[in-house]
Amino acid sequence: MAEAFTSKKWALWVQPDGPNTKPEYLGCHDLDDIVQPGGASSLLLCFDHNSPTGYRTVGSTHEPPGPVTTAITMFINETADWMETINCPFPLYVQGWKCGKPDVFGNYVRWFALAHAEKGDETLAGLSRRSEDVESTQAFAITAWPPVTRGFTVEAMRQSTSETEGLNDIAFCNVAKCADECGESQAVCDDGCAVGDAAAGSPTNEADVICTSSGGGTWTATTFDPFAGGEDIASFVCFYVGADTVRHVVARGTTDALNPAEIAYSDDGGVTAWTNVDVGIIDGQFAVGGNSLFAIDQYHIWLVTSGGYVYFSDDGAVTWTVQEAAGISGGADFICVWFADENNGFAGGVGNVLARTVDGGATWTAVVGPVAEAANDVQCITRNKDSDIWWAGYDGNTRMYYTTDDGVTWTARAFTGSGVAGGEVADIAFYDDLCGWMLSNTSGPVGTAHRTRDGGYTWEAVATPTNAGLNAIWPCGCNLAFAVGEASGGTAVILKISGGTPS
Repeated sequence: MAEAFTSKKWALWVQPDGPNTKPEYLGCHDLDDIVQPGGASSLLLCFDHNSPTGYRTVGSTHEPPGPVTTAITMFINETADWMETINCPFPLYVQGWKCGKPDVFGNYVRWFALAHAEKGDETLAGLSRRSEDVESTQAFAITAWPPVTRGFTVEAMRQSTSETEGLNDIAFCNVAKCADECGESQAVCDDGCAVGDAAAGSPTNEADVICTSSGGGTWTATTFDPFAGGEDIASFVCFYVGADTVRHVVARGTTDALNPAEIAYSDDGGVTAWTNVDVGIIDGQFAVGGNSLFAIDQYHIWLVTSGGYVYFSDDGAVTWTVQEAAGISGGADFICVWFADENNGFAGGVGNVLARTVDGGATWTAVVGPVAEAANDVQCITRNKDSDIWWAGYDGNTRMYYTTDDGVTWTARAFTGSGVAGGEVADIAFYDDLCGWMLSNTSGPVGTAHRTRDGGYTWEAVATPTNAGLNAIWPCGCNLAFAVGEASGGTAVILKISGGTPS
């Protein structure tokens, strides 16, 4: 039976300068109860003389949740406390530990976090007494945006699949919901798909799309495949086009000298034939990596290709227009594209090619990247309303960089395994301002999954099962992610990384 926590087994931490900065330990501090208002329900009633109460419930309304509240109290010392120096919103962490020392940020067995906390009322107590000597304290009321993040240690477990070829990308499509008139309940990341390669040397073998509707319990290939034999599938996105209709879009990852780049889409999960669409008019183009497709919704979809092209669709991937035609890359391949919102995006590719747009891709501007290697992925988290943090994962020497000024300057972020020659950071995927996931590969290649809980300042390596390289990761939360990679031991690698399961 797991041991219950007591107050002495919790450690308090803050990030005075926001996510992706050094966490500071607050020893000898009292933390008041953390209260997270859930939002009350109000009944909708009708008179009903047949009911024992005289009323019949016909529905309910729900109030929005209120701010999370708590307070921090500490002694007044000769030197300033960290809480006295904070003037801007900051993350607050409460970490439960069992062994070792509490003042080590990575020493925890579970944790709670407030991503956006702010100081309110301040109280100074015990400053002066006429005839008694009492402790002098200061207290800071805290309000924070909901929700309270609940975190746990995680482990990676390999999922069973009959797929024999490597997998290049993965995405989940459904939203979490309770059972209602629209259907059964669903948890986050119940319905998703992974896409992969065609069998090597087989012009008749078609690359598969394999899907799950059970949160990864089982993975089954779609009835029909989207592309011709011998053509890989590089990238996959999905989005709603109706109340319960999800469109799956995949991009061909193999060149076809006689045809331009190609996508295919299906509104029934590949049960019937896919609809294939040529993108552009440049023969031989193709999607290079798992991050070559990006979709906000059916009206905002981007595809980057070999040769340095960027394409855009505003009608669910049915038609495409050229936004960038090799002018920035000089013909080098674009590998990845990612948008923080409808206007602000980055694209990256071979030879440290980076491009930025602030108008939805109508215009793209070259950005000087951090190192002369290939950018495999770009991602963004919002640090505050005025500042975003863009991340880029690089090939060649297993490096990861971030920028807080839209690419004017870049800073390397070290992690276990970084800087190793021949390796790569294959994918970066943030769930929110604090929690993110990353994949790194050695030159072997052997892949390792990593998690950050503090906006990217520290990255914890997750014990990862045997594999031959990992390609893509999908964040479902702070304690749940799925990753896919090359075939190992005869089948493709699918990992479910999770923690906090009730026992």
